[in-house]
Amino acid sequence: AMSGRRRTTASSAPRCTQSFGDSSIESPQPSTDDRQPLSQTDNRTPVVERRRRLSGAAPLHNLRKPKTIHDRVYGAVTLPGVLVAAMDTSEFQRLDKIRQLGGSSFVFPSATHTRKEHSVGTAHLALLVVRHLRNTQPELDIDDSDELCVGLAALLHDVGHGPYSHMWEPFVRRCTGDQTYSHEGMGARLVKRICTQIKLEEYVPDASVEFICACIEGLSDDADWPFSHLTE
Repeated sequence: AMSGRRRTTASSAPRCTQSFGDSSIESPQPSTDDRQPLSQTDNRTPVVERRRRLSGAAPLHNLRKPKTIHDRVYGAVTLPGVLVAAMDTSEFQRLDKIRQLGGSSFVFPSATHTRKEHSVGTAHLALLVVRHLRNTQPELDIDDSDELCVGLAALLHDVGHGPYSHMWEPFVRRCTGDQTYSHEGMGARLVKRICTQIKLEEYVPDASVEFICACIEGLSDDADWPFSHLTE
């Protein structure tokens, strides 16, 4: 019964070229094209890039292009390349494991949407708003840099959240004694690191990281407007 079957030897068997989180999956030596890291917004990081990171080598850098993502609320959402680059960082990708409603899913099993998908929708709406203001109020002098900074701030506004979302903050305050701790403050610290990782200046030469952080943290009512190049 076995004589009619074709035996596949180890040398003739095809070798797996993708990684699905299993480090034991064999991968061939990558070609030039294979060495370009795939976007985490729709693909797993290739084996070669994972090995580079584990070895301490700097990740390969290439400018991301705009990407269309299918949002469950707003449908097809197109985000600029700089936002896609921010999404490709581990700081943002961890939001895929943080529930938007904290521990509510333990009572309401369907309350499982994440901070990651919430952030995509927030970025989409923020870009719509700033583009509307730019078109209808030209006296505000909103330019491409302002538009992208607002979109980036919207995308990353929740990047400072910890496990169980807002439930994490009182826990940290009690354990550390720092009563000023907030996810907005932590988010601003992570935003600075993300902007360095993605080389923000290559996407938006006139970008202001301080402006992005201020959009996330906010300003007190009596604070002076710190950005002289922007209309208050």
